Amino acid sequence: MIIACEEPLEHALKVLFEATKSRPKKGRKPLVVHSLRVAFKLMSQGYGLNIVLGGLLHDLLEKSLMSPQQVMRHFGLEVASIVQATTNDLRIRDPIARYADSVARCAVAGEPALLARCADLIDNCERSLALGLKSRLPKLSEKIHLLLQVCKEEDLDSPLLAELKSLQVKIKRHR
Repeated sequence: MIIACEEPLEHALKVLFEATKSRPKKGRKPLVVHSLRVAFKLMSQGYGLNIVLGGLLHDLLEKSLMSPQQVMRHFGLEVASIVQATTNDLRIRDPIARYADSVARCAVAGEPALLARCADLIDNCERSLALGLKSRLPKLSEKIHLLLQVCKEEDLDSPLLAELKSLQVKIKRHR
């Protein structure tokens, strides 16, 4: 799979790196490495190129000055739809409400956006557990519950959901 989509992935990485390199760092996790882990999580599950690209670029609109129209010109409508749906609305102050808004938009955008949101949350949980970031675990647990509920309502069937459920159990043990 990786060989079949080397050029689009490399193009997406270049766009991500160029669009975000001059912006002040927001958040604590390294953006490009996190984005790569999300993309590879989707790729390892056998999802198609547009879903992988959407996962790779899921933080692009939040972390750069790039517009949704520019994303669409570079990568097409499906990828732009995933990226827009997974983008948090920073005008919403409460982090759980902000996440709920994004998950609701992912449900409207469809399965590809929900899959990208799942892979993103899996990486955020795995990173927090690996680094012992216990203060983040309660919010991550709330996000997992919220996302699993919406995925159930949308009849999403993916091995990513089993990973989220497993992470939910691990987080409860570490809190």
